Amino acid sequence: MHRIALLAAARKLKGKPYEEFPCGRLIQQIYKSIGIFLPSVSIHQALMGKEILKSSVLEEGDLLFFTGKKPQRGDLLFPGRNIHIGHVAMWMGEGKIVEASSKKGRAVIRKISEKRLAKVLLIKRVLV
Repeated sequence: MHRIALLAAARKLKGKPYEEFPCGRLIQQIYKSIGIFLPSVSIHQALMGKEILKSSVLEEGDLLFFTGKKPQRGDLLFPGRNIHIGHVAMWMGEGKIVEASSKKGRAVIRKISEKRLAKVLLIKRVLV
């Protein structure tokens, strides 16, 4: 039930301006719609939930973390791991993600390529 509501909230935010909803805030708003409160900054969101080790077991609502334009060092948050998070997207299922695109200037839902999926630094499952 929560996953359906989460996907519906993501679809409602599609097209919202990037200035209003950069990546972390977009994910925060999507989760807030189902009563789950996440921080607004992607590196802090990466501390939430359970780590998923394989992209082959992704479920709707899983968070995918990437290096972004302004990556933040996670040395203290993820000791012994070379994690520099700067962007977060949410898995929508069927090969799609929702993310804030600075290039397009808005929130978008799009297919994610295998090449880009391979660049995911960390996957977290907030919904259990």
